[in-house]
Amino acid sequence: LGFKKTDGAEVPFEALDYADLKQAEAAFDALEREHGSLEYGKVEGLLDFDAITAEYLIENTDLPSRLGAASRGRRSSASKPSASTSCLTAAATSRSTPGAAR
Repeated sequence: LGFKKTDGAEVPFEALDYADLKQAEAAFDALEREHGSLEYGKVEGLLDFDAITAEYLIENTDLPSRLGAASRGRRSSASKPSASTSCLTAAATSRSTPGAAR
């Protein structure tokens, strides 16, 4: 959702970028003087399924269970973490980012 012109083109405006309501209203009024009357509603944008890869979803869905298993293993043993635990920790800290090459 956001503000758009009557032709549907988005006009960026974030009320929380301003220190108080008076400043936000002044900025919005200036936008309306520049673009005409603005409507609030659905604007075109990047959809999640266009930006998030299957690999990203799989890795981040499995991550909590892998971290929990690694954490439980460290609590139950005073010994040095195993190679597999170290790999899980390394994998957890090097997360994939959305929009990466598919």
